[in-house]
Amino acid sequence: MGNRLLYFETALFAIGFFCTLLSSMVLLSGKDGRSPANRFLVYFLVSMTVVMFMLYVIQGGFIVEIPWLYRLPSPMYYFMFPAAYIYVRMILLDEARPRKTDWLHAIPALLHLVEMTPYYLSSNQRKLEHILADSTNPLGAVAHSEGWLPGYMHNFIRGCIGVIYALLMMRLLWHSRRRRPAGFMVFPEMIQWLWVLSSMLMLFSLSLVMAFIAPGQGSLIVRSALLYTILAATQIVSGLYLMLNPSLLFGMPKLEKMVGRLRLMREGVQEDKPYPVLAGPLFNIETNRIEPPFHAQQPPSPVEMETPKEELAESLPFSMEEEGKEIKRFPQEMYDDFINRMTRLMEDEKPFLRQRYSISELAHDVKVPQHHISYLLNNIFQIRYNDYINQFRIRYLKDRMAKENLSHMTLEGLALEAGFSSRITFIRVVQKQTGMKPSEYFKLDLAEAE
Repeated sequence: MGNRLLYFETALFAIGFFCTLLSSMVLLSGKDGRSPANRFLVYFLVSMTVVMFMLYVIQGGFIVEIPWLYRLPSPMYYFMFPAAYIYVRMILLDEARPRKTDWLHAIPALLHLVEMTPYYLSSNQRKLEHILADSTNPLGAVAHSEGWLPGYMHNFIRGCIGVIYALLMMRLLWHSRRRRPAGFMVFPEMIQWLWVLSSMLMLFSLSLVMAFIAPGQGSLIVRSALLYTILAATQIVSGLYLMLNPSLLFGMPKLEKMVGRLRLMREGVQEDKPYPVLAGPLFNIETNRIEPPFHAQQPPSPVEMETPKEELAESLPFSMEEEGKEIKRFPQEMYDDFINRMTRLMEDEKPFLRQRYSISELAHDVKVPQHHISYLLNNIFQIRYNDYINQFRIRYLKDRMAKENLSHMTLEGLALEAGFSSRITFIRVVQKQTGMKPSEYFKLDLAEAE
């Protein structure tokens, strides 16, 4: 019976490990995997992957071959719960970056690292002694008596911390539903995932608390079986949920998209036939200036959310339960402000002169969430990010040549001067945006052939 239970637990840990590992890899491979919010989700998923891996190698007996790994990832477990909370908070509150005070959440992890440093520096022989002693205890893998605190205390504290953060996550979800119900009605799949994450974190944390309230009471075999089964099940459910809903791994729909989809629902417009948006290149070859078409034609007006809720009830996937309340509007002035910030940044600081200047760096510099920048470029300007940045580079060179003689420079020199990564890229971009070769467009008499 004991061996069968051990094999069952080991198999569960292996499944949980691969589920969280695959979801972490998919998230990291996506273009939004490195967004500020998703970095915290990655940390949480990676931490859970490490938890499953360590339980697998300990329960499977493989840890005796690598005793130096015993308890090594322990400090990172203290920050996994805050990371999940910060991720949910940034998604729901539409935050572009972590808060300055978020580092305080890492204090328990840092204190635990200080506590465990003497053990980490000890010999492998001493670690092997701890491993052999814990192997006789069904709960030995999570007993954790190597630090300053008594056995089981660390995982009891982690469980309490996890319960607190899970409650904070649920509180955020509840209050966001009251403050910004549009997103809950139009994108229930996103909210469902956040609820799943919060619920699995709560179950995971409660299992730790309940297992170690009185660790000496009851059957250790039954207690360990329940604990390990719940731990593995929460990770399998979370990993499978993400794998079955891959869109959740590649960024979350945000404010303006919520408004757009709600408007389409109200007006009966098919989502594959989007509403008219601004078109046309930003770069005007005749005037040699960047002229955003934003001012030539007004983008779609914000959704008139004062429409009685009876007219929305039939078309929305969620029912509106808030009596006598109006759904908030998202003003067009928000994007006007974003455009002004981006324009001032480009004109004053010229960040486009840096090679490989990314959209995440732009979002950081203008202090605007990256998804808003993407929406502005893709749906209002209707231009790719690289084309947007390259237009400023072409204009910069044009202005420089009007003021000083750069004919002594090679094409490669001009390319690097303007922030292009190479001469070939420079030639291709100029031809694409102006229809001319660089020497023709910039009126250069270059000795170097193109």
